[in-house]
Amino acid sequence: MYGDSLADEVSAVAEEFPDVDIRRAVVPGDPRDVLLAESAGASMLVVGNRGLSGLRRFFVGSVGHSLILGARIPTVVVRDGGAAR
Repeated sequence: MYGDSLADEVSAVAEEFPDVDIRRAVVPGDPRDVLLAESAGASMLVVGNRGLSGLRRFFVGSVGHSLILGARIPTVVVRDGGAAR
């Protein structure tokens, strides 16, 4: 179900901005490592944020935070609801 809504959103963005190269892929591995490797050569990395907080975030970790610190390209973390941070 979530994948369908994501595909719909990506399709809408691709239609509105046809010059933007948007890639979708399911890749096994640690999300931090995979996203850093896959973003090599990209001009920007955009990821979502599930909005975890407090103790739960401590145990789960923060992919977005790791990417901001480790990516060599501009990185945008989009919070639920579309507000960029």
